[in-house]
Amino acid sequence: MIMPYHLSIPCKFGIESVLADELKNLGFNNLNVLNGGVEFYGNAETIVKTNLWLRTGERVLIKLAEFPAVTFDELFEGVRKIQWTDYIQKKRPDQYLKQVRLIAIALTPKLPIHCQKSDCGMPQKTIP
Repeated sequence: MIMPYHLSIPCKFGIESVLADELKNLGFNNLNVLNGGVEFYGNAETIVKTNLWLRTGERVLIKLAEFPAVTFDELFEGVRKIQWTDYIQKKRPDQYLKQVRLIAIALTPKLPIHCQKSDCGMPQKTIP
């Protein structure tokens, strides 16, 4: 099954149109150009292709949820409600992660806020 992902690719301010042109040259359409990045929909192949061939995009982010959060507690509560088993295998998430750690990213129109907290609903397991 090909799952459609809501993708967000941040870039340096001022080069959003260059990033959009790169995406168009790779064959992607229906782009939403924002201050500091571009959003669009794609599948797993899209994620691989953009990670390999984009020069101006900083990273490829997958939007898993959207919710209002004024405080960090509201942010962490929203992150806790995400169905993580939809994205990480139920049987063996430790196959992929040496240490499970979540970095929640809340994007506002002007400033990305990066925050980190160990208790966010993810199974906490460290593998030696």
